[in-house]
Amino acid sequence: MKIARVLVATALMATAGTATASATPAPCNYRFCLWENQNFTGTMFGHNNIGGGNWCADLWYDTRSGANYSTVDLTLSDKPCGQAGRSFFLKANSDRAAFPFAVRSHSHCDTCRR
Repeated sequence: MKIARVLVATALMATAGTATASATPAPCNYRFCLWENQNFTGTMFGHNNIGGGNWCADLWYDTRSGANYSTVDLTLSDKPCGQAGRSFFLKANSDRAAFPFAVRSHSHCDTCRR
């Protein structure tokens, strides 16, 4: 009986994980969209000033999921511009339903990627 409960619990967790992984972004008419919650939920913040060159932009809000519809890879950080912190890449034409931390800035660096 105990083994059956463990198997059912494991199956439920696997199903829940699959549902989260299959989340798709809500409609977004911007080049870069961020949501305050995971799985593209909550308030959406859109940005169109995304392009090449070297730049960094602070966010005035924490975000936990996003979609990059631009043509450049972006670096997302948990700290404002100029401060050392954790970061990860969000490639061009990709999305991520759950950031590993609350994002506070996004940037692009042409010269850094050579």
